[in-house]
Amino acid sequence: MTALKPINDPLIITNYTSWLDPHDPLTIDKHDDKPSICINLSLALVPHLLGLLETVCWVDKWNGETEDKLRSIGVIEDLRYALIVALDECMSCCPDDYQVNYNTYYQNQYVYQQYLRMLDDGDTAASFDAPENFDSDGDDTGDDVLARQYALCRLVKQWVATAMYGQALAIAYTASAVAALTRFLPFPAPIQGVVSDVIQDMTTNALQGLMDDCEAIQTVACCMIDSLQGQPTTLGAIQTSLDDCGFSFGSNESQIASMVDRTNKNEDNARAFIASMRQTMQQAVAGSGATSQDCDCTCCDADIELEDYAGTGCQIEYVGNCLYKFTQETPTHIGSATVYYFSFQDILSSCLLVENSDDPTRPTQGVGLDTSDIDCSGTHHDHYVGGFTGGNLRAAHWSQADPFNYIKITKVE
Repeated sequence: MTALKPINDPLIITNYTSWLDPHDPLTIDKHDDKPSICINLSLALVPHLLGLLETVCWVDKWNGETEDKLRSIGVIEDLRYALIVALDECMSCCPDDYQVNYNTYYQNQYVYQQYLRMLDDGDTAASFDAPENFDSDGDDTGDDVLARQYALCRLVKQWVATAMYGQALAIAYTASAVAALTRFLPFPAPIQGVVSDVIQDMTTNALQGLMDDCEAIQTVACCMIDSLQGQPTTLGAIQTSLDDCGFSFGSNESQIASMVDRTNKNEDNARAFIASMRQTMQQAVAGSGATSQDCDCTCCDADIELEDYAGTGCQIEYVGNCLYKFTQETPTHIGSATVYYFSFQDILSSCLLVENSDDPTRPTQGVGLDTSDIDCSGTHHDHYVGGFTGGNLRAAHWSQADPFNYIKITKVE
């Protein structure tokens, strides 16, 4: 019998390779947690490192509880994202360098596309352990039902961000794109295996205008979500998910939808969407991923820029979906008590709707002592004990027992 010729296919990962055995979970939360090191890397190594890191982005490649596995995967994805951003931020401004940047990103995404194609046996959803429908599965019970719906919302918004990121990368606008997209969308890193069909003649100003329009981005994402809800998980459903949105010609919505639709129509891209569904769902069930806020189609904070108007020294960080994190590193000692002071107002003194967080993973803490605020009529209120006056405020100043807090804040039109 004639011996079979050896297969030389770089997309086949041999199962007997020892380093693919499950690893013990990581004990850090971010790729740059202290202690850290600094190294210089050759550009030629980046696509290889991205590919190697991809092999440990699956739950079955980690030991431990589900929460530990997902945290470990999150660190690896954070590192992959840092490498992708470094392609832009750590290179010069020369057009040739930017072309290498995009080509590297494109090649890495394309190779992973081919890997997914090889795994697809014709039943794409079953091949990647995706649900029967985009927002439901026959095995879902209890909290899993809502988690599945939240996971779909988050994945679609990441999908829209990935399409716009690919466009930005192609015209050398990556750093600004990341800053803009992470303000409105859950965008830890581009979805693996998605190659955007870019518009080569789009200017950076035109793209920036689209990325600054939070309402248009949310409208496009939510039209796609509505289209996929209740539909069987198929490539065709993704490819046609924006066909009936009916946006006005020339509007920002129509331009963003056109950009995303070019990505949708590619069958290999659609397969990458389905391949990502299992992991997004696992994160949602574990409480470390999607929440009800991901399905909010109206939350935009484009006209708000908060400041610490009372000079408490607190840090104010926008974390997405109209949610702000307040952090105070300097405690104040009052007798035997230790408290932390915070304040905020919009730099334009806009009227703000102030609400408790509706994200169970980032809840609002009590704001007990020394509470004062200014309502939207300009009236000052001192409470000393208890919460704020009501929902609509121009400014707030308070203390609490915890060094951080999450508050949902939107502009009142």
